[in-house]
Amino acid sequence: MPLPFPTWRALRFENQATFEPRVYLRTLATAVASQGVTFFEDTPVTDVAEDDDRCRIITARGVVTARAVVVAAHVPITNRVLLHTKLAAYRSYAVGVQMPTPADALFWDTADPYHYIRRQQIQGHDHQLRDYLIVGGEDHKVGEIEDTTQPFRRLEAYVREHFGREVAPTDYRWSGQIIESADGLPYVGLNSGSRQVYVATGYSGNGITSGTLAGMVLADQLLGRDNQWSKLLEATRFKPLASARAAISENLDFPRHLVTDRKPFPGREALPGIPAGEGQVLSLGGHRLAVYRNGNGQLSALSAVCTHLGCLVHWNTTEKSWDCPCHGSRFDPQGRVLNGPAVSALRREALPAGEDEDDDDAQPRPGQSAIDPGAGRQ
Repeated sequence: MPLPFPTWRALRFENQATFEPRVYLRTLATAVASQGVTFFEDTPVTDVAEDDDRCRIITARGVVTARAVVVAAHVPITNRVLLHTKLAAYRSYAVGVQMPTPADALFWDTADPYHYIRRQQIQGHDHQLRDYLIVGGEDHKVGEIEDTTQPFRRLEAYVREHFGREVAPTDYRWSGQIIESADGLPYVGLNSGSRQVYVATGYSGNGITSGTLAGMVLADQLLGRDNQWSKLLEATRFKPLASARAAISENLDFPRHLVTDRKPFPGREALPGIPAGEGQVLSLGGHRLAVYRNGNGQLSALSAVCTHLGCLVHWNTTEKSWDCPCHGSRFDPQGRVLNGPAVSALRREALPAGEDEDDDDAQPRPGQSAIDPGAGRQ
């Protein structure tokens, strides 16, 4: 193996390719637009309703009707329970280190949590290409880790151990959201209980490949053509041998969090200890509140109850977001939706009397929402 550390055995996949996803997507969008398709960005969809022969797509900017709808969001918003019992949301982490790299290949191990290694060339300000080593992995379920700096520290330790290099402060770090299916394959096709609504989800981090495959399958289904992968990927499938154990273990988290998140939380005494730019769930006035302190030191509060199915959100210190551990919904510090399946913002709440609030987020007038639920993006 072309790696600077010993390996035991490997499986090699031939005829693979690497390409720039933004170039691919721009070219695809241009080709589709030339066929008369219109794109509406910054237009969150909050619901899809099925009538006898038409669908209504309810958005923040109006209602669209169509014969059929494809919900290709990260997590479909059209199915609150059935499909979500077969999906699990994970955070995945990566670091980039400027250094000579192994062969131009993608390597990954079978550890749990796993790691992957690949090379990336980045053009600097002097227009010179430089090799970067990208090491990723250390996945965990959304909202399950309080200190989300730990996965980065473990990846940095992995780089030091296997490549003998420190990760400098100027190097790159980021995380992303991965949606895992119960049996390892995406769910593509008609949604459960639907006649005109199709879904595509559960790509397990292989979105470019699986998303392209999903597009091929859905196009054939909408046009009434046979497709050799339709049955394999159908969204309503449940394969006991491949799915049962994963589906049961992943969904134990939902009732577990509904119970354990009702445990005692710190109270008003914890307010002074919240640093600027950080948040914490507290028990104030008999309610669980998601309290955030902005860069000016001002405090604001939201309901800590996720608007999807009622679990409590947890603070993500590296992404500065409120994350739901049950089904992966995420909200920004002001409660606006970042990731579905939630479509509504966290409700604004009043802090105990005497505590400063963020003047930029004044209390709403009666009947007025403090946060536009459509302000977030799926």
